[in-house]
Amino acid sequence: MLWRVLHELATGRVAQSSEFVAHTLGTTPALVQQMTQELVRYGYLSEAEQCGGGGCDGCSLKAACSVLHTGSRLWVVTPKGREALERRASNPKGKALF
Repeated sequence: MLWRVLHELATGRVAQSSEFVAHTLGTTPALVQQMTQELVRYGYLSEAEQCGGGGCDGCSLKAACSVLHTGSRLWVVTPKGREALERRASNPKGKALF
């Protein structure tokens, strides 16, 4: 299930709430939140930092800005997380990568 959460966050085209990810994966928001924290511990996700006062024009998180200003957390898949997903895709039945 960790892989599914990571994959969903990596391939989502818009900011997704824990509730949305949970619904998509057929689980609970609490479990998604717990798995998100585990993925952070592995270094596969990190929390996006909120903008400073520099304006939104050059910000890669511009589309998700409304999420950041609601007090919600916005997660980004780290390079380590993307590499793990790529390894997993090339070896889906192999040894666990966690």
